[in-house]
Amino acid sequence: MRIGTALLAGVLIVPAAPGEMTRVSFPTADGGIVHALTAGDGKHAVVLAHGGRFTKESWQKQIPGFLHAGFRVLAIDFRGRGDSRGGPQEDSKDDVHLDVLAAVRYLRRTGAHRVSVVGASFGGAAAARAAVVAEEGEIDDLVLLAASSIDDPERMQGRKLFITARDDFRGEGEPRLPDIRDQYERAPGPKELVILEGSAHAQYLFDTEQADRLLREILDFLGDPKVTRALEPLVPARVLDQDPLHRQRGRRVELRLARPDGRVVLRQPQVGLVDQCGRLQAVPGAFVVQTLLGDPAKLVVHGRQQPAGIPRPRA
Repeated sequence: MRIGTALLAGVLIVPAAPGEMTRVSFPTADGGIVHALTAGDGKHAVVLAHGGRFTKESWQKQIPGFLHAGFRVLAIDFRGRGDSRGGPQEDSKDDVHLDVLAAVRYLRRTGAHRVSVVGASFGGAAAARAAVVAEEGEIDDLVLLAASSIDDPERMQGRKLFITARDDFRGEGEPRLPDIRDQYERAPGPKELVILEGSAHAQYLFDTEQADRLLREILDFLGDPKVTRALEPLVPARVLDQDPLHRQRGRRVELRLARPDGRVVLRQPQVGLVDQCGRLQAVPGAFVVQTLLGDPAKLVVHGRQQPAGIPRPRA
């Protein structure tokens, strides 16, 4: 049977053989064109926005996981990659966020009820910028994988998951984590920050032993927009190891929650007080940890509710 092409409202669709990705293209707001690969037919669609050293094909190992979870997937080539190009304006190469918006709007036009964007590094910054200038409700969720910083993260819309490796350093030896934490803290909620062990940057994490966990974190976050996740039992809050003040009574300290496997989970501002008896007390309202048990004023420990006041952990 001959496979043809379809052109509808400026969108080029090239059908693929069964089990393969479909090639599509669609216009951008500045007169450019984005080429992409798509698969799946779920009503929740995900845009995959590659890092600066990658192309749309770089997501091929992760795409089956998204499809198995019921998502529709659209992996784009940014302008200047593959056959994608920007508009005629002189500074078109800087308007990469328009490629993300074009992908989001393409998915909306073609039946998606919910649209999420997963952006890595350079692509993460483009996704974040798109979430600033998008119309209200266009982008529902953002997954920012070691994303480059933007000037105004306070204006980002949608639920946000920031993910990075703890020892991810720039070429000049500067750690990325402080900037990512700053973007996380300035962004409006709901939001989460997940810090994985290792040093690989953005999509390169998929080439490490963290690959399965990384994909699981992304899929789990996208899978339940109604609650901030409680996928596994949480253990009591721990004082940050790097904070030399955590031993001092009467001092406010930053807290983190950790799962039994030791993986750190940061959700919203979390502050605690070491009282005069040496017990770690949660400041009322400081813990914004929604769980299936529902009460943000309590922690979840091995599936049980526990009052916010917990013994201070030993050094």
